[in-house]
Amino acid sequence: MNEIYEADGIVRVVLSGTPTRRLELGEADVDAASFAVLQKAARWVYVEGPDAELRHTLLTNELAREWRDGEPFALGLSCRLPVALESAGLAYRAYVQQGSKDTIKSLSDLRKTLAEEMGKVTQQTRDLTSGLWRDVAVAIVTIAFRYSMDATKVVTAKPVYAVIFVLAAAHIVISQWVTVRSNRAFLKVASDSRTLWRQKGYAYLSDDEFDVLAETPLSQARAIYNRVEATTNWVAGIVAVGLVASAGWEIGVWQVLYRRLMELSC
Repeated sequence: MNEIYEADGIVRVVLSGTPTRRLELGEADVDAASFAVLQKAARWVYVEGPDAELRHTLLTNELAREWRDGEPFALGLSCRLPVALESAGLAYRAYVQQGSKDTIKSLSDLRKTLAEEMGKVTQQTRDLTSGLWRDVAVAIVTIAFRYSMDATKVVTAKPVYAVIFVLAAAHIVISQWVTVRSNRAFLKVASDSRTLWRQKGYAYLSDDEFDVLAETPLSQARAIYNRVEATTNWVAGIVAVGLVASAGWEIGVWQVLYRRLMELSC
């Protein structure tokens, strides 16, 4: 029952269902068979598994469905309870099965989302390295073109080559900075989004389970990206410094510094 109350000196009970039944409590002699049925129902609702409130709701709903006349609750319970209990058990198993399907679908969506994020991190890593090698190729082509020129033509063009070297170094630095900044911004957005859908869509997973399914693989992918980013930053910096040094050599900066050092040493 869902409610018991007294009205006009008569004790009544309420069975919430479709439709809701308001019945007299009545009196009845409880024999061994009736007591066994009551024990079985109580055991199913409160002992055999979780969701006691849901089990109780299903059972009272089935009792209300079975109760088609105004027979007092105490008199009609023993004959209607077994059928209602069986129907409630079927309804609960259907609920559990549907919940399992939803859980499986949710985990499948999580794996799909994880695969997409892993793919994006991997693609960012590839873009970072390919962009660096493109910039390195620009530097190599610039230097190779410079030293392939006829020496007689190079003398007058040295300031021009110095400017070209500086521009190439600036291009490499700016290109690397923009790529790294955009990648970090994307990774931050992805991390914030992951925190949100972890709280909204996967709250049923414990922290350890979510770490195993999502956080650990993504952290490993992010660690690989961080190592690649650090390496490409070093390479881009070395290439840019080399180009600036070459520009200084073209306009005679290093030669002047060398002569000054020699004069000081003497």
